[in-house]
Order: sequence, then C-alpha cells, then structure tokens
Amino acid sequence: MKASPSGLHELRQDPLTGRWSIIAESRGAKPSRYAGRSAARKAISECPFCPGRESLTPPEVAALRPPGSAPDGPGWRIRVIPNRYPAVRGVRAAGEATRGPGRRLPAIGRHEIVIETPQHTARAESYTERQWAELLGLWRNRLLQSLEDPAVRQVQIFRNQGESAGASQPHPHTQLLGLPLGPEELLEDWAGARRHFRRTGRCPFCDEVRRAARGGARRIAQNQDFIALAPWAPRFRQEAWILPRRHQTGLEEATAPELIGLARLLRRLLRALLGADPGGPWNLTLYSASQGKLNPRDRRWAARAYHWRLAILPRTDPIGGFECGTRAVITTMGPERTAAALGGRSGGRGR
Repeated sequence: MKASPSGLHELRQDPLTGRWSIIAESRGAKPSRYAGRSAARKAISECPFCPGRESLTPPEVAALRPPGSAPDGPGWRIRVIPNRYPAVRGVRAAGEATRGPGRRLPAIGRHEIVIETPQHTARAESYTERQWAELLGLWRNRLLQSLEDPAVRQVQIFRNQGESAGASQPHPHTQLLGLPLGPEELLEDWAGARRHFRRTGRCPFCDEVRRAARGGARRIAQNQDFIALAPWAPRFRQEAWILPRRHQTGLEEATAPELIGLARLLRRLLRALLGADPGGPWNLTLYSASQGKLNPRDRRWAARAYHWRLAILPRTDPIGGFECGTRAVITTMGPERTAAALGGRSGGRGR
C-alpha cells in the first residue's frame, strides 16, 4: 500500500498475539521541547501552547475563557486544540487498503490536546482546587462529545509528565485520543471485575473501597467523596488510584461538588507523590466505563460491577525486556509501603 503524503496512519492487529498497534508515521516529525540541552528559555520563547502564540496551533475546539473574548486569542484559562501530529486522523485518506495478514483499520478518530494552563512552568501539584475541578469537568465534556463522533468507539484521556513518560512538550497538557477500536479492548481490562461480580454478586471496586476506608494497609488518603489507595498489584513503584466512594461507573456521574472533592484529593496526592521527587516523570490515566460505546448487555453489567478511577503512574521503574516479553511487570515497592509513605506525606489517612 502506498503511504499518504503525511505518512502511514493505520491500526493493525497482529494475527498471532492479538495486540493492536497504531502506526502514525507523521508523529515522527513532532519536535521535542526537552532535547536534553540547556534550552529551557528558548523552549519557552518558542512554545506554541503559550498565550499570544495561538496562531501557531490549529484552531481551538473548546476553551474556558472570559465571556466575550475571541477564540484563538489570549485570555483563556484552559484551551483544547486538535493535535498537530495526531495518532489518528479525522478523515480517511483516499485509496487506503484494508487487506493484510491480520486485522487492519484506517486510523480514523480524534486526537486532541487540552492545554491546562497559560503558565508554561506551572506544576500540576501546585494547581488550585478550582483549576483541577475545571480541568476534570472539561475532560468529561470532551470525552462525551468525542463519543458522539460515529468514527470513535473508545476514548483514552491521559497525561504524560516528563520526557521519559512520553511528553515531547513541557507546557502542561493532557491528551484525548478517540479510537475506532471496539469496546472489546476495554472489556478485556474489565474481565477481573466481571469474574468477581459473577462469583460474589458484588461490585469488586465497592468491596475494595470499603476495605480501604475501614483502615486497610493500602489506603493513602480519603475525603467524603473519594479515596486514594495503592493497588494490590502495582505496575510501577508508588502507583496510586483515586476512586469514588459512591458507586459510579463513569466520570460523567460525578457531581460538581464531587469534582471539587476529587480535585482536593488529587492535589493532595500529587503533592505527596512529587514532594520527594519534584521533577520525576509520571503518567495520569482515566479509566471509565463511559470511555467506550457498550452494547446494552455490557452496559448493564458495567453499571453493577465497575468503578471509574484515576491512576497515577510514577515512571521510576524502567520498562525492560521482561515487561516487553510478558504481560507481567517487576516493580520495586509493595503497595503497603507505598500507602505508608504517601499517606504520611499527605498529612495522614484521615478525611
């Protein structure tokens, strides 16, 4: 197949392993603003995400800005733009083939950047509760709007902080990726929850929340609406989850006051996590039943057996050959030690 002028954009599923790969050749042209050189000041002066340089990005698709201020101009608090170097494209290129030894799909979908703040050097752990609540609300709105696109069947929202965590631009931002892959990709991750529900008739996440709220060894912190805990089998050293204490399957079910509670706990957890390593790389990922277009049967069981959550993944443990060759990981800190360390740094485990 002949590649399009911007390079090959496809989703391919390996016929032997079943794993999907997004091939997005145009992303190879995206610049890195880290580059390991003493160019921090130059990076700021050239940053396309900073206010006053809105003309350097694609036109915004959403923004939080004062009433009456013009789109694609200064004055915004949060700004959403299409990614200039997308992993998936909004249209299908003419003449794209779909034949091959494994499944092969055109990489159609959405790839957006949520510029979180006008301040280039702002740190996520220093955001105010209002900033985090506004950002979380905007994530929710963009997720739901993306799922209205007929080409999008699941949405991923994630944040990369630091070059080794996948970021190429230090200006604080989140990414939203709407994919044409079916919800079966999500259901594979939910298989354990389904098994627990079939065995016990209870939501496994509700059980986990109740266990942690009673003072379990993996509880980090909690407030009236949310709880932070270290997962039983962490993928990274000091991995932490934040879950709603009330049974909710999707981010869209959180009320405005609950988003404030989430913002408060997220800010507290990030400060505890990054206080010992201020420049350390990390990822933040949203898991939500509303990420995918589910059939009625899967929607019913998800409503009874699934909780949405935020996962914070410090990237202190490297990904090596073992992790690449298996579905397991090697990490260097157990969840009980993580909870003790982060709970102490966050000011205790109380409400």
